[in-house]
Amino acid sequence: MALWLPAFRYRIDAATCGSWPAPLGAGAGFALAYVLGVALLSLAWLRAMRVEWTLGRALLAGALVHAVAMVAPPFASNDPLFYAAIGRSMARFHAAASTPLSLVLPHADRFWTILPNDAWRGGTSPYGAAFNQICRLIATVGGDDLTLQLRLFQGLNLAVLVAAAALAGRAFGARAAALLLFAPVAVIDGTVNPHNDALIALAVAAFALALARTPRREGAGLVALVAALFVKLTAALVVAFDLLRLALEPFAARLRARTVVAAGIAAAVTGVAALVIAPRVWPPLHAFTAILGDPAESSPQFSRSWEGLPRAFLVYVVHWPTPSWIIGLVFRAAGGVWILWCAFRAARDRAVDERAPLAWAATLLFVYYLCLHAFLQSWYLLPLLPLATQLPRFAERGFAVFIICLAMYYALAIPLDCDLRPVVIGAKEFAEAALVVLPAFFTLLVGWRDAKARASGGTSPRAA
Repeated sequence: MALWLPAFRYRIDAATCGSWPAPLGAGAGFALAYVLGVALLSLAWLRAMRVEWTLGRALLAGALVHAVAMVAPPFASNDPLFYAAIGRSMARFHAAASTPLSLVLPHADRFWTILPNDAWRGGTSPYGAAFNQICRLIATVGGDDLTLQLRLFQGLNLAVLVAAAALAGRAFGARAAALLLFAPVAVIDGTVNPHNDALIALAVAAFALALARTPRREGAGLVALVAALFVKLTAALVVAFDLLRLALEPFAARLRARTVVAAGIAAAVTGVAALVIAPRVWPPLHAFTAILGDPAESSPQFSRSWEGLPRAFLVYVVHWPTPSWIIGLVFRAAGGVWILWCAFRAARDRAVDERAPLAWAATLLFVYYLCLHAFLQSWYLLPLLPLATQLPRFAERGFAVFIICLAMYYALAIPLDCDLRPVVIGAKEFAEAALVVLPAFFTLLVGWRDAKARASGGTSPRAA
């Protein structure tokens, strides 16, 4: 309930930069209320992990927590506003999702004016066809009432997350369901701020159940992951992992680890170079390669990440954009190598542990978002939640710290969102990155060191 205070003050369907509280005055008070809310949610989550649940009780209690939290309107991300605008352009004005909103919505329309800036107002849907149709359906049901549409997105996500928890609970036990539903990011960025990554979490939970069953349902698991691509392309991370795993399984035992790493480095460097060059040859490809950025960008796409620490200094303090961009390319290549490595280990370790693919899928997502992703948002971790009980034991504390810090960073972001001075943006980027990645990373290192000291062998990441 402590979240209600900042939520009603910063609600995205009403608050604008013209009415933003002063950061060092009322803004600080709302930030403290938010910190209290996250702290209480986090304590409840950690305590829930020690309770012996039945699946039914976990689902019921978790749904109740989300329902109470949903009294709060969306407040910390403008994405749901964009969902509503996309749906309105399709349902009311019969436009394609690929048509810029500025060419469809009347410029006096509240769904258009409430968007925060021209980049949003002139945007097109970056989402998959299935999610665009969901937006159309909600716009049809919600009509001209923006607030009602946002509430419908919240209700949809509550149902989706309970369904994902039910699947995870059937795959791994009631604790997995409780871990998902009580996680602070599930409450804040799954239901209160309803992000479509919850639908990817549902697909990952279906994938987990398919692979945890006896006999395994490899085809059904892959179909579930591929279906998530019709929601959002970020699902490609897990799809690529599973395709590579399936391709490597027949001969993984004969491959040497150093050969896989060398091949991965070569492929990643070649792939990044191709993605840099391709848009210059065929400009329409730029929409698919935007994650690589450009040295000329005034606001590069990095935030709350390891690479954000040096890049914020290079871009906003010393104004060296090219070295910053090169650092980003190195991280993109490293991400490709990491996906291949996890797929190889999952393929090889399955011979001794049937659940190794699930353990490595969880490890892939955790390490990728903690160390290698450029532009990290807390809701990106929703697809990890159904698999979190399969993480190696030494990573469990690091994972918990990561989830809590991801939910906590809004206390820095919200009060300063409307201050666009470069020095403030740079300081905020550095502070958010330090808050999100440093505590979790060092907790993970300590856990890994202690596990190595105790280890007596094992191949699956759960062995430690």
